Parts: sequence; structure tokens; C-alpha cells
Amino acid sequence: MFASYVKWRSEQTGMKVLLVSVEHEVAWYEAQRRAVERFDMSPWVKLVHAPSTWQRHGDREVVCYDQTQLDRSVTLRDSAPDLVLVDGPVGTRFGGPGREGSLLQALSLVKPGGLILLHDALRREEYEMLHSFLRENANVTCKGIVPDADGLAVFEKVEN
Repeated sequence: MFASYVKWRSEQTGMKVLLVSVEHEVAWYEAQRRAVERFDMSPWVKLVHAPSTWQRHGDREVVCYDQTQLDRSVTLRDSAPDLVLVDGPVGTRFGGPGREGSLLQALSLVKPGGLILLHDALRREEYEMLHSFLRENANVTCKGIVPDADGLAVFEKVEN
């Protein structure tokens, strides 16, 4: 859905619009790579495989996408993204480390005024995490939670 919109937007405006998808699981990365090829979306979609690693953030350790791989693969020097969707890794209930690190990375990437979407925001673990995220980060506000299935939280990064 996002890739189709990016292609349409690029064609309508004549501007280069790019979707960058960062995947930590090799199998999911390969499945997405095949889909991009099958639907001939490579001009509009850049896939990056960045394994998840433990990284220090403030006084605690969180799981984030490997920053070295992101720096090597994702060039954002010209413009920070307007929108970042956080949909991984899965929470501890499902055997994963949770999305706190991904949310913190998204906050560091998105431009002021940009949006961060958190998928599954109404699951207990993510819901509790988003409240601590808001308390600890004065430069983000929650615009609301779309109550579909497991919810989609919409955050806006505000000027520091």
C-alpha cells in the first residue's frame, strides 16, 4: 500500500519520492525483496536489512536496528523523513524484545513536524511503553490512537 502511494505520488508530482523499509529478520527482508521485484517497485522502494542489536539509550539497554548498517544503507543527509512507521520488532509477549528502541530511533530520524506511527499501540506492552515514551521525551506529542484492530498511535515531533 505504501509503495503504491509513493509510486503514484512520484508520478503525479514529478518529484522523487522514496519509501525506505528497514527489516531486521532475513526471511521477512527476502519476502519483501521478492514482492518489490514482482511488482516492479524498485525505483520507489529501498529495502535495508539491519539486524536488531542491543544499544544503550540513556540509563538502559534497548533493542534497535543496527545503527552502523542504517548509516551505511540509508542516506538521510539531504532531508529527514516526514513519516516513520514503527512495526517491529515484536513485543516480549510474542518472544521479541519490543519496540521501544525502534521508537527512539524513529524520533531521532524524523524531522520536526514529522509524524511517527506506532503499529499495535493498543496492545498492553506497546500501550504502556508509549506512555513512558511520552513522559521521557518532551519533543513529541501524541495526536491520538486510531482504534483499528490493535491500534495505530500517531506522534508528532515538535521543535526542541
